[in-house]
Amino acid sequence: MTAKDAYTVSEVNHYIAGMFDGDPFLNHVRILGEISRITVQSGSGHMYFALKDDRSVIDAKMWKGTQRSLTFLPKQGDKVIVTGAVDVFEKSGRYSITVSKMEKAGAGDIYQRLLELKRELAEMGMFDAQYKRPIPKYSMRIGVVTAASGAVIHDIYVNVKKKNPYAEIVLYPTLVQGEGAAESIAKGIQTLDSMGFDVIIIGRGGGSVEDLWAFNERVVAEAIFASDTPIISAVGHEIDSSISNLVADLAVSTPTAAAEAATFSYEEFLADLSDRRQDLSRRMEHALRDANNRLGHYGTALNAKSPRARIKLYRQRFVSLYDRLMSSMETGESLARQKLALYSTRLDEMSPLKRMAAGYGFVQKADGSRLKSVRDVQVAEEIRLHLSDGSLKANITEIKEER
Repeated sequence: MTAKDAYTVSEVNHYIAGMFDGDPFLNHVRILGEISRITVQSGSGHMYFALKDDRSVIDAKMWKGTQRSLTFLPKQGDKVIVTGAVDVFEKSGRYSITVSKMEKAGAGDIYQRLLELKRELAEMGMFDAQYKRPIPKYSMRIGVVTAASGAVIHDIYVNVKKKNPYAEIVLYPTLVQGEGAAESIAKGIQTLDSMGFDVIIIGRGGGSVEDLWAFNERVVAEAIFASDTPIISAVGHEIDSSISNLVADLAVSTPTAAAEAATFSYEEFLADLSDRRQDLSRRMEHALRDANNRLGHYGTALNAKSPRARIKLYRQRFVSLYDRLMSSMETGESLARQKLALYSTRLDEMSPLKRMAAGYGFVQKADGSRLKSVRDVQVAEEIRLHLSDGSLKANITEIKEER
């Protein structure tokens, strides 16, 4: 077979498109499903979304002009019945339904289950702030629960190493969507929690509700809540899009943000460590100076109270007292000498001998008693006269009393 016998991709896609166009069933079909990934193009106003059930998904679009027939504003999780034609976009080979009519069929089953589980877990307190653990400031061992390949683990690894090249990153590879994914994620959390990591990151890229559904399961929420290790959840691009984000200790929008939150800057850490070292050194120097000052003060006080110091103090007091005493005695002696000289002068002036030397004398009776009055003697009585150079005996021959 040669290349001439092969069809091009465009030819095949064109053939399939013709089959779709020629099928009356596909040209007018009603489909029941739940709205997911709904967006409105800002420029054209066209609406793009997906319809899904528990097993399958089909892309859908509704042109702006057709939307005038809507009686409600379609949103994520609405269960609707759409009418339209299924066609093929030949360039990509993808088929979708072009919706001409949409009617509401009640709340979508998947979205309703999510709301009910959120309500139940909220009533149990799993979303309460009081149970949120702080993310360690200096995490060195970081566990990651996500797919083994893909942008998530790559972004986390690159951004962690950028901030701290010495941080340890351990991946627990898990399924992130599909059957068994929730159990795989929960097992990863439990395993890393038992290994003593500083923080655990769980996450995956954005997607529809069904793509993120594994992170909305009860088993994952319970594993996060029971973990002793703080957990950062980076699931999807909307903080409240998954239950894991609500239960986790910290919810961020991207894996890059999770890496930033889990890691400290090693350069900033070194700078901070240097500042702290300098501050500690200053504090120690101040404490040592203060201790030396107190030691000197205590030494002085102790020396002042020692026996030797007391003896010296008492000796000084004794010498001072002795000096004051001697000075007082000398002063007293000098004063006494002055008084003695004065008294001697006065006594000398009052001395009978001095008076006698001046011509005075005194008289005694024969019995030695002093004669003071002429009435104390009689005529012929013997008396004795004492002069400065001797004494005389005499007899009274006449007594004359003066009045």
